[in-house]
Amino acid sequence: MDTHHLDIVRLAWSRALGLEDSALADGRDLRVADESTTRIRIVALGDSAAVLGPSWFLERAADRPVEELPDLVRGLTQDHSGRTSGPRVLGFATEYALPVGEGRVGEGDDGKDLPLVSHDLARVTELESLCPPDDVAEAALSGRDRWFTVLDDGHRPLGGAAYREFSGFLADIAVLTDPAQRLAGIGSTVLSIATDDALDHGLIAQWRRHEDNKAAQSVARHVGYEDLGFEMEVVVT
Repeated sequence: MDTHHLDIVRLAWSRALGLEDSALADGRDLRVADESTTRIRIVALGDSAAVLGPSWFLERAADRPVEELPDLVRGLTQDHSGRTSGPRVLGFATEYALPVGEGRVGEGDDGKDLPLVSHDLARVTELESLCPPDDVAEAALSGRDRWFTVLDDGHRPLGGAAYREFSGFLADIAVLTDPAQRLAGIGSTVLSIATDDALDHGLIAQWRRHEDNKAAQSVARHVGYEDLGFEMEVVVT
């Protein structure tokens, strides 16, 4: 990712965190106290970072580099009933995933190699009914704005991706695959389709995934996503 795209990503996240546009400029490690919040938010992008939360947490984390906080945060917040699902890797794509003639939606000579794709919410809901509730909640496809569901010849959903705009500059993408169709390349296909659509709309594609999800890591690399950092949220009392 070039410096221009990285600056856009940092701008988008600065705004998402309610900070000044330059808050995540090169090399900054910003710590912001907010006594009214019950959320701790940690974001690292390249060599920049921001930690937002109550002052008691900032004091405990003051001498800790941001990259160490995911491993320490449960201990630092234990007496405040800290709850978190763990850090999520922030990956970004600025290049088209599917070259012309190799499956890019809307292109190709005869269309035989193009997947059948639905953009209807009804197909997303049908796909969600086939998947474990935790996976459905994590992806939250039906709560997004643009949907891409790959169907089989009988119009049964195999997997889907969706995105919503994030701070006006990014497309925050999620992927969900029918468990019966995993390891068949469906995840890579739908992520590629959604990524290309986001780029067509002038957005940088963003995919957040849990760092222990090796399958998602493999899909992201296959499609061309570059990991730039992580984000983490902790709910405290």
